[in-house]
Formats: sequence, structure tokens, C-alpha cells
Amino acid sequence: MKNIGVIAEFNPFHNGHKYLLDNIRQKYKADCIVVIMSGNFVQRGDLSIIDKWQRAKVAVMNGANLVLELPIPYAIQSADYFASGALAVLSKLEIPYICFGTETDNINLLQALAKNMAFETDAYKEKLRVSLKTGLSYPRALSSSVNHFAAKDIFTPNNILALEYMKTIIRNQYKIEPLHILRKGSDYNSTNLATDFSSATAIRGKMLDGHLSDISKNVPENSYSSICEFYEEYNRFNTLENLIREIKFKIITTDIQKLSSIHEVSEGIENKILKNIMHGENIDDIIHSIKSKRYTYARIRRILLNALLDLDNHFYNSLQLDDIHCIKVLAFDKTGQVFLKSNKNNVHFITKKSDFDEQQASDTDIKINKLTNHSTNIYHLALNSGRYNEENFKNPFIIKEMA
Repeated sequence: MKNIGVIAEFNPFHNGHKYLLDNIRQKYKADCIVVIMSGNFVQRGDLSIIDKWQRAKVAVMNGANLVLELPIPYAIQSADYFASGALAVLSKLEIPYICFGTETDNINLLQALAKNMAFETDAYKEKLRVSLKTGLSYPRALSSSVNHFAAKDIFTPNNILALEYMKTIIRNQYKIEPLHILRKGSDYNSTNLATDFSSATAIRGKMLDGHLSDISKNVPENSYSSICEFYEEYNRFNTLENLIREIKFKIITTDIQKLSSIHEVSEGIENKILKNIMHGENIDDIIHSIKSKRYTYARIRRILLNALLDLDNHFYNSLQLDDIHCIKVLAFDKTGQVFLKSNKNNVHFITKKSDFDEQQASDTDIKINKLTNHSTNIYHLALNSGRYNEENFKNPFIIKEMA
């Protein structure tokens, strides 16, 4: 059986995601597509706009065979953390391939560039650090720091993630071969809605503005139904904005020394955060009042989320990728079920509360499990749902019939 891994957020699941899964099946003859997906919090330092269970269900309804949860400490950090966490999980499973979308069809160029970047010289690190310090965006800083055999426009969002995946594979000598599908549709960060292949950014914008019907042609029908069901249940979509009061409270009641230890905080930015946290009426205002050349919008957003979740440097330093053995299952079909059975000795799959045995789990697994439970409660606090400890009773979505 040819198993292919996909790393995703599906926030929300749209036509571009279905295009990716369909083409993996057609181009690479995949028998089983295993997705490792962010849970209720995502890499841009935000809450997923609809919950992980809904997104996983729709993914399996649209071509994925199994959806596993990317452990939250890695799902909500910068691209290198995101890639390292996802591939640490995939490398433990019978998955010899990973496939991703790219803005270039030249996979050989990306592979050559990844090899060049994988073992970073001190000179490269210093050049990248200086470039970032001058206020260049990460893509532009990368472009100015590597050897100039790559075109300037190669450092686009999906290409950068692809490079991070390939760098991680090379550095760790994972036996995983990278494959790619040329991305179709609007630019990754485009805020304009297209006819049928819009970016997730544009789709989320319309959802949060209350223009649900506008996105109906940009997502599969079952995804649209799932989005509508979520809104009908909670009367809102989820976003960090829903937690602005909690974030302000957390910042002003945390001493400055503790703030300085929050993951990604450095160079005294904690003072600026504390100074400006009460002045903004919304998250966007707060971030713009804090951001600088060295601290991008995305990084400040992640810092605010890290502070809310009490994620400090000590916590991250205590995690060990090799000690991740417990993986939460979010959705699967019959083919995915076969995969789960054949890999049950490689990792411990969690489908219900009783599957997690703290006596047998590693210290890293215990910390991830506690953070997952804690953060899910905060996710529902943002929805004003009244739900508590949902992780204890929610089970995977299962398609029982073969496609």
C-alpha cells in the first residue's frame, strides 16, 4: 500500500485543499493519504476558525484516509517548529512520502536549496540574523542570505514551508521522499475572494465579516455545510479576537520576569507589550502598537498566544521530539483504519480518554496531553460555549464504508 503524508491546517477546508488531495491520489497513485493537521490552534498564532473535529471530518469526506493531530506545542510556532513536530510524527509511521503544495513546479530547485540551507554555516546564520534585524520579512531575509542560485521569487509562503519540510528531512535523515503538487488559485495571503480557488485568508475574512454565502463556491459543499453548522451552534467563528479580555488580563497580571521568559520573547519586547496591551481596542491594534522591524506581526501574535497558554522557554526546552509516542486520532475511513492497525506498534494512537495512560506515557506526551486539554477549554471559552473538558468525551469521526 502506497502511503503518503500531508501536513496541513485546513483552516477552513477549501477547494485548493481538495485539489491537493485529488491530485495526490491521481498523480502519485496514493492508496492511503495520512494528514497530520493542526488542532484548535494554528501556526499563525490564532484559534482555528472552526474546531479540529469539523475540519478533520471534512478532510476525510474529501479524500484523506486518516487525520492525526499535530501536537499543539509545534502547531502554533514558527515554520521550523511546525515542520519538526509534524515530521517527527510522520517519521515514526509507515509513510515513505510526504506531499505538499508549492508555488513552483521546479521541485529539484527546492531540493537543491534545502540541501544548501540544511546545515547552516555560522556565516549564513549571521547573515540571516542581520537581515531580519534590519526589518526584512522572513522570505526577503532568506533570499538575501542564501547563495544566489535561486530566483528572488522562490521564497513564497508554500515554498518556504516546503523548504522547511525538506530541511527537516535532510537534517534528521528521515527516510521520507518529498513530492509536490503545483498550487492553484489565489496567492496564499490574498485577501480578495476569487471565483472558486480563493486563499484561506480571503475565505476567513468573509466568514468573520458575516458574508458566509460569498464563500460557497470556494469550498466543497460538505465543508460549507460544516462551516454553517458550526456558526449555527456557536453564533460566531473562532479567532484570537474572542479572547482579547483574557489576553489583557493575563499580561497585566503576569510579572515582568515571567513575561520575559515567554517563548519567542527577547530583547526587552516584554516591556513594550506591557506598556501597550491596554491601549488597543482589538488584537490588531495591540499588535501594530508593539510590532517593529525585529518583531513581525505574526511573531507578536504568537507571543500573545504563548503568554495566554503559559508557554515559556522552560516548557519548550523540556520537550523531546523523540519522546512523542501518543498521537490523537481525529478522523478516518476504512483505509485509514487499516493503516492504524498496521502502525499500532509504532506509536500509541489516542481515540478516547482511556487510551492515554499517564503511567506509561513519556514526560513529553504528558505535557502535550495536558496542554491539549487546557487549550481546548480556552478554545471553548472563546466561543462562550459552556463546554468543559471536551477532549475527554469527543471521539474521532469515522466513515465506515469503503470509498
